[in-house]
Amino acid sequence: MGSKRIKILAIDDNQDNLISLKAVIKDIFPEAATLTALNGTSGIELATTEDPDVILLDVVMPGMDGFEVCQKLKSDKNLRDIPVVFLTAIKGDQENRIRALECGAEAFLAKPIDKTELTAQIRAMVKIKAANVEKLNENERLAELVQKQTLQLETTHRATLNLLEDLKKENEARKQSEKRIEDLNDRLTLALETAKAGTWDWDIQNNTFYWSEEFLRVFGIGSGTVPGFEAWTKSLHPEDVEIVSKNIQVAIDERTDLLQDYRVILPGGEQRWIRATGKVTYQNDVPLRMVGLCLDITKQKQADERILTSEAKFRVVAELSPIAIYASRGGEQKGIFINEAFYKVFGFTLEDLPTVGVWWIKAFPDERYRQQVFDQWAFNLEQASKKNSDVEALECICTCKDGSEKNISWVGKTIGEEFWAFGYDFTESKQAEQKLIIAKEHAEESDRLKSAFLANMSHEIRTPMNGILGFTSLLNDPDLTGPEQAKYVQIIEKSGARMLNIINDIVSISKVESGQMEVSLSETNINEQIEYLSTFFKPEAAQKGISLSFRCSVSTKEAIFITDREKLYAILTNLVKNAIKFTNKGLVEVGCKRVETDNYPSLRFYVKDTGVGISED
Repeated sequence: MGSKRIKILAIDDNQDNLISLKAVIKDIFPEAATLTALNGTSGIELATTEDPDVILLDVVMPGMDGFEVCQKLKSDKNLRDIPVVFLTAIKGDQENRIRALECGAEAFLAKPIDKTELTAQIRAMVKIKAANVEKLNENERLAELVQKQTLQLETTHRATLNLLEDLKKENEARKQSEKRIEDLNDRLTLALETAKAGTWDWDIQNNTFYWSEEFLRVFGIGSGTVPGFEAWTKSLHPEDVEIVSKNIQVAIDERTDLLQDYRVILPGGEQRWIRATGKVTYQNDVPLRMVGLCLDITKQKQADERILTSEAKFRVVAELSPIAIYASRGGEQKGIFINEAFYKVFGFTLEDLPTVGVWWIKAFPDERYRQQVFDQWAFNLEQASKKNSDVEALECICTCKDGSEKNISWVGKTIGEEFWAFGYDFTESKQAEQKLIIAKEHAEESDRLKSAFLANMSHEIRTPMNGILGFTSLLNDPDLTGPEQAKYVQIIEKSGARMLNIINDIVSISKVESGQMEVSLSETNINEQIEYLSTFFKPEAAQKGISLSFRCSVSTKEAIFITDREKLYAILTNLVKNAIKFTNKGLVEVGCKRVETDNYPSLRFYVKDTGVGISED
């Protein structure tokens, strides 16, 4: 295959087919670079960026099939010379074979791929690609040659016609020549005076000068004075004498035209900028004369200086601005400028974004969202054009170089052929806004829960309080017997204990919310806790006529954990108590098992009952 490493692009929607095909190509051409694409769109993009020597294209693909991909490739002037070989799993598929050739494909192979046939086809396609490139280069060279020769013929033809015309009018021109010369001299003098340009003529061999009146005026030299070379150099700015003298000598020695900007200092001390042009004439390689113009360009230089100063100020403002700036120019919308804020926001350099098209693809990788943003941006541009105003702001989500997404508000401004886009990063304010919304929702939820909690606590406190107050008043009955009195006292004690538990729960919740709840860690035997809970709640479950069982699959050796024993007991107690409370028949099962979470041994507790449960809403 030669010393050049060939590139082969395979397009197939089946990943396994691509892997198999890539292996076959690697076996046939070990040095070949094989590129793969799972659909027609990515395949065309790869072909555009990589310029492969051969494209192996599957016929049947979802979305854009092989025929449509081939048509797009062949309709692109940059891709149409890449040979395309169709692959199909249907042998003897005459109809698709004809259709493939009509689309512009160079060959058609049936699956499974025969290595010998594939080798021959790839070699042939590489030769076709090379021939296409050579043909294109030859066509371009021939076109250039034809254009050059045509131009020469046209030039010769025009020169011949002009010569005949000149000969025809020569007699008449001679008669009018003197007047024309006089008119031309008058016009030239007027033009030079208007342009503030002076003429000069230096006889190099005799070192004598001719200076026009305008020349003398530009240099502030009195009329009638004919200064020599030394007088002229004395009028130059000291910093410019050496470079001007050097460039004059270079023009003489190298037979080039003189074009030089320099400063002069007038007798009154005023400084002016002069643009000098000059041309040397020779005889037998001996320099005879240098003739030229001197133009006062002081105002132009001052304007250029103001422009440079303005540009420098703009650069400083643009670089210091926190607003991201991206500028493009021309029909291709070539990127010409980004500022430091743009790089900090997006991470892209100007080399990353050579054109606006590349920028759109990288900033909006989702094609559907990209089109949506592009349509809105185009609409804003159209409206701005109709109203002769700036482009209305567009808020969108842009993707940065590192893959992160940011909320950006864009505005645009067209300046001549340039378009400037200014982007404000409001990601943090957007996030802050979302956090405020979430915080507001949490606050509202917290307020609702507190209201519900207070209502529930009011109910919970009222129940034991009624028991305490009611039975306390009954103790004042003089006919109360001893057993009745003992029973009432027992009820009062139970109600008081219940009241104390409720108050303790309220205090615990208050400590949690205020951040004052302390954790006391110590070694705790889980099996002992489970056994204690079982013993404690067995009578209550038996009284309701329900079955209460405890299942713990933790061995004695693994049952020791570091935790807050009291809080663990309180949590488990509440879970079991609620399960018994809301279960009228059936069973309550409590259990735990050892699990691994984040590489640490943990216990997972569960409570299962046949009670009323919790409603789905």
